[in-house]
Amino acid sequence: MKTILIITVIIIAIFISFSPLLPSKRIKIESEIPVSANEIFWGYKGVYFTYFLKRDAEIERSFLRLIVRYTEEPILNIKFKDGLKGVTRDGFLIGKLALSSDPVVVNANIEEWRLFSALFLKLFEKNLINEVKSLDFYEKNVAFFNKKGILIIIGENDLDNKLARYLETIKIMNENDKIALVKIIDLRFKGESVIIWR
Repeated sequence: MKTILIITVIIIAIFISFSPLLPSKRIKIESEIPVSANEIFWGYKGVYFTYFLKRDAEIERSFLRLIVRYTEEPILNIKFKDGLKGVTRDGFLIGKLALSSDPVVVNANIEEWRLFSALFLKLFEKNLINEVKSLDFYEKNVAFFNKKGILIIIGENDLDNKLARYLETIKIMNENDKIALVKIIDLRFKGESVIIWR
């Protein structure tokens, strides 16, 4: 009986020391982007198994506590008026920079990124980010200059349709050899591309 008690105490001590199961309040996550314990560990009802990770992270263990340091690799760099940041695949800004990337220029401050992030993600998703010279504001609307120097005013909402209209307009202007005459393509209006000539 004494041996069973000693073995049980040793097993409990090892179990507590290595903290394989912990509630979320015992897990501290340090990250530049929002991430929860549920996104990093497998668990059930707020208790997490801390040895099998869903995502790569640095783990520091102590008695009944866990510190998780999580970061993601940037996909591109973003140059703001007030600094340079890396941007993740989900559009979060981080201090780590992408190794080989000409930065996308945003003519705004870092704190205004939330206004541009949805447009940036759509441009990236549709492989149009390489056509962008800079992201800008035009009369309080998000916009971008393409590398031909044309200002494309996007405005709010319905980015898929607006970018499809942008591509269609560029194609038509190229086919008619009028692309050099285009100064602005305004996509703020439903179902229309308004062209302002140089």
